[in-house]
Amino acid sequence: MPEDVLNQKPAPQEGAPAEPQQGTPQEGATDLEARLRELEKERERLLKELERTRREAAERRVATKTLEERLAELEKRWQEAERQARLAETRARLYAVIGSDEARVNAALALMEREGVEDPNALLERYPFLRAAPPAPGPANPGGGVRRLTASEIARMSPEEYARRRAEILQAMARGEIAPE
Repeated sequence: MPEDVLNQKPAPQEGAPAEPQQGTPQEGATDLEARLRELEKERERLLKELERTRREAAERRVATKTLEERLAELEKRWQEAERQARLAETRARLYAVIGSDEARVNAALALMEREGVEDPNALLERYPFLRAAPPAPGPANPGGGVRRLTASEIARMSPEEYARRRAEILQAMARGEIAPE
């Protein structure tokens, strides 16, 4: 019996931790390895997700930059079209006030730009010489109206008479008042 007493394990005391069983350490290590593999897979999945997100963000930045450049280009074209429309309107107003003399209209446009004047009438108040000369009165007709010129009458005019009535002839042509034969 003395040998039995020596080989006997002491009884566990109350509140003392139980001794681990023989298979437990190996099972715990296996569980840890499995959990480590799961965490490694999760890490790889998250890294791929991060890379995909970064790639998408870069693509969106490029798309945004492209859209911003396109917007700037369209705004620039719109401003140029608006400027051209204002210029055409001003040119038309000048033709109405000055007449069909292209040189006077171009001179008036240059003056308007140089002096920052936007209203053609204001420009013509400063520079009245730009206004078209009033048309010379046509030959009086006892019938009560102004007689329309014909192409053959213009062709028969002497150079001096044509030079004197040139403004009248050009204005009549611009208005479509030259009568055909």
